Amino acid sequence: MLAIAASLCAIGTLAGRKYRSPTNLRTNLYMVSLADSGAGKNHSRQVVSRIFSDLIDCDDRLGGGKIASGSGLLTALLRSPSILFQLDEFGMFLTAAADKKRSPRHLTEIIEHMTELFTSSNDVYRGIEYADQRDRPRKSIIQPCLSIHGTTVPGHFWKALESSSAVDGSLARFIICESEEHYPDSQHPPEKAPPELLLDLMRRIATPVGGSSAIQLNGEHPPAEIMTVTYSEEATAFIKALEKKTTDKLNAVKGTPYTALWARRDELSIKVALIHAIGRNPEEPVIDMVDFDFALKIVESSIHLMVEGIERFVSDNMAESYSKRVLEVIRKAGGVMNKSALYKQTLFLGRDRDTTLKALLGSEALVEEIIQPKGAGRPKTIYRLPSDVPF
Repeated sequence: MLAIAASLCAIGTLAGRKYRSPTNLRTNLYMVSLADSGAGKNHSRQVVSRIFSDLIDCDDRLGGGKIASGSGLLTALLRSPSILFQLDEFGMFLTAAADKKRSPRHLTEIIEHMTELFTSSNDVYRGIEYADQRDRPRKSIIQPCLSIHGTTVPGHFWKALESSSAVDGSLARFIICESEEHYPDSQHPPEKAPPELLLDLMRRIATPVGGSSAIQLNGEHPPAEIMTVTYSEEATAFIKALEKKTTDKLNAVKGTPYTALWARRDELSIKVALIHAIGRNPEEPVIDMVDFDFALKIVESSIHLMVEGIERFVSDNMAESYSKRVLEVIRKAGGVMNKSALYKQTLFLGRDRDTTLKALLGSEALVEEIIQPKGAGRPKTIYRLPSDVPF
């Protein structure tokens, strides 16, 4: 999954401002890879950096390892309008950038720009009008193709969701991938060059339509030509059916925090399918069912991860936050804890412990059982999650 996330963003960046779907969607993606420390999150970023910088002459399409401000992000895009930022410790970055109450304005502007840039990839991003126009003129970027690949440990990412302010339309634009193996065996592979077949494919994807020698112009100029990638007949029927399913799903989750996630399913699936089709045949790509089968697995897996994260971590107030933290403590213990162990691990509740436990029991989110020993001895109180808890 780590390799898939990195590859989709890399190919999407190389294909930026060159290809579009029949509905004019582009190849920009925001992806987050989740894996614990030691799982190998750095490897995919290093491979992409090496290929772009040393092997296919696309170093201009790599952004810095950190984004310091909203204006810095726009400056990078103006210089290189199809660009990939590979950001480590993305969870901590998101926690700071999404906190509009405590974080400085130059940080919170990053998320705002990212949200707008995502939907401006087929248009002109006109930036912000400042009062001092001479020193800070408005920056207009034509068809910006910004891709983000963030890597982070799951705990830091889910902590960013503790505030409901992070769960809005901006976060719904992200695709989340979680490693299947958080603690893989140590590997010591020999250093070797990527296959020339792969490098040739990436060069062909990056070459503008018409074979221009210039890889890309700056953001003040439109691309010379855009290639429209068509659907196969089967894929066309599939998209129509998917749109109906998405409408039904939105009606089913109306009024919940999940509507923004499901509302993006079709768009994100088309973007991933578009990139997949380009990777199979850069010269004459056609989006077929093999592309949609792949894309839908990636996108729906991400939605389910986000739904689970919202259920477990997102709170609208302190009481709800306390309740979810208690449930998470019990979940990590296997779903069952005795009273003394639970009390030791919930010292953060202080005087609110009894109120929190009473609320959880009253809502049937938690079950209390009294176990009477067979012989002499005091009865024990245990708390467990209901058997029908989905996570």
